[in-house]
Amino acid sequence: MITENNNFKFHHIGLAVHEPKKGINFLLLLGYNVGNEIFDNTQNVFLRYCTHTSMPPVELIYGDENGFPLKSILSKKDDTIYHLCFEIQSIDNLNSLFSALGVKAKRISNKTYSILFKTNIIFYYIPGMGLTEFVEGI
Repeated sequence: MITENNNFKFHHIGLAVHEPKKGINFLLLLGYNVGNEIFDNTQNVFLRYCTHTSMPPVELIYGDENGFPLKSILSKKDDTIYHLCFEIQSIDNLNSLFSALGVKAKRISNKTYSILFKTNIIFYYIPGMGLTEFVEGI
């Protein structure tokens, strides 16, 4: 099993929104604590990390009025679950791990430092799962 040997742990749901105020208001109604807005210049997006005592964390992702990398995705709807994220001890060996497991994952980004999580992240497209972010052991 993949989780036993590599310590994969669910981390958060990434929610892309066109109008962050609507997402924030609903998360507040659900009892979430909404973190401060952070601009991630490596991804060219605004981020807010939202936590709850009994529900999964949510990362709100949005841009400014000039658009941002998710503009084409949000052109058809105002919000969408954009990715799932898992924490792993080290992201350096993901390619070989996926290969050994027969998972045809495609790396979407290079390893980069996340200003939000203060550690390295990387994105993969995984068939049957979609866009998946991996955050290095926090």
